[in-house]
Amino acid sequence: MKREGGAVEVVTEIVLQRETIGDYVLRISYEQEFPPRSADTPLQEVRFLPIRVPGVEREEGVIALLRDPTLEITTEVEGLERIDPKELPPAMPQRDSVFRSFRYLAHPYRLTLRITKHDYGRILSGIINRMHLESVVSREAESTTELTLEMQNKSLQYLVLAMPPESTILTLFVDGRGERASVRASDGRTLIPLNRVQNEAGTFYVRMVYRTRRANTAGEMQRIGRLTFVPPDPIELPIQKFTWRFYLPEGFAYLPPKGELAEMYPHFRSGWRWGIERVSKLVPALGGGREYLRDTVSLAKVAAAGDQSALSVSLVKEGVVFDLYKLYGTGRVHFRYLDR
Repeated sequence: MKREGGAVEVVTEIVLQRETIGDYVLRISYEQEFPPRSADTPLQEVRFLPIRVPGVEREEGVIALLRDPTLEITTEVEGLERIDPKELPPAMPQRDSVFRSFRYLAHPYRLTLRITKHDYGRILSGIINRMHLESVVSREAESTTELTLEMQNKSLQYLVLAMPPESTILTLFVDGRGERASVRASDGRTLIPLNRVQNEAGTFYVRMVYRTRRANTAGEMQRIGRLTFVPPDPIELPIQKFTWRFYLPEGFAYLPPKGELAEMYPHFRSGWRWGIERVSKLVPALGGGREYLRDTVSLAKVAAAGDQSALSVSLVKEGVVFDLYKLYGTGRVHFRYLDR
């Protein structure tokens, strides 16, 4: 089918699981790609493509526009009536963030957007206060990692993560509710839905357990070798504090880790049968050690306490322990080892 202007109209048939009589709600999400903006002009004109239901006697609806803070948008309409956002249906999400809304009583209608992008700073839409990882590594150089995030969200629909290669998500919770992550086809990024925690004044927790195959290029750990670990990277979200605890296989001697993270205890390894709590008591100069332990353990416990409605996977935490940290951002780490 062809629509006015030569655009292709795609007809999608949606089959309900059972016969439905009366009113029901159907939610559909889709993306409309706009042509790239020319480098020599900040103005871009795009046309909103309407959705219509063929074969019905009558169709009416509303349109709500939300915009990025760096965008200035003007509209040109035909067959649309501008309304106050307060007139939108109560069930419509993010009503408080709508900057322009319209009502239509019939098809066809036209909505054209003229978008100007400015170069002023973007308003922060979310922040990660703490990001903590705990990775248990096997002799086959496969790792199982528990990721815990303490974050705030103002308007993000998704938490976008660049996951390590060869990673599989085993379980995922957002604010104590089981969720399912999706993968964006355009770039392979992992999308974690945040619809239930938008406009939250306080903090909430995201907890994920994932498995990564072959942390080193050789497969199984050899007599001598190197392990490389890359953390999940939250795209365009600032991270205030990042910590990473490793449980590496016993029976190997490990050199001090290299990379973009600092080691919490460069002279005392909890893997040498000490235990991090005991080290903190024996060496008062480490000061922050006990606080670090209490901080990270409480973060994981609080995040896991509310998990419900989905299978929860726990780690078996055994091995040589390394504690690493970084302020403001994440980083990869390398371990060189020798079979003892």
